[in-house]
Amino acid sequence: MKIKGSSLVLGLIHLSFFLNVAIFAISNGKDSGHLLWGLIIVILITSWCTIDAKDRKFPLPHAYQFIIFLLTPIGWPLYALSSRGVVKGLKFIALQLLIFILDILIVFIIGILIHGHNFMIQ
Repeated sequence: MKIKGSSLVLGLIHLSFFLNVAIFAISNGKDSGHLLWGLIIVILITSWCTIDAKDRKFPLPHAYQFIIFLLTPIGWPLYALSSRGVVKGLKFIALQLLIFILDILIVFIIGILIHGHNFMIQ
């Protein structure tokens, strides 16, 4: 079974997000590498949109890619809605948000286990 390139990049997006939040939790909010992780995540999201558009034969002009890169929290959902249609796009967005929320919850639980009740209290 061959894994599609867009699925692989989507997995890397979630892994990168998870690692970013995990590093933040383990360092108890003192790590300063979040800008780099954020940039990596934005680049991965833009790459995913490009690969997904090719897989779906969806026209994705460079200007649209630039908007996705600059305004990722708006551009990614807009791309999902325009490339999949409203119903499938909303399902996709909901699934991605659920995964991001689960990432945060898992890391929060790990942070509490590592740091105890003082977790995230500065």
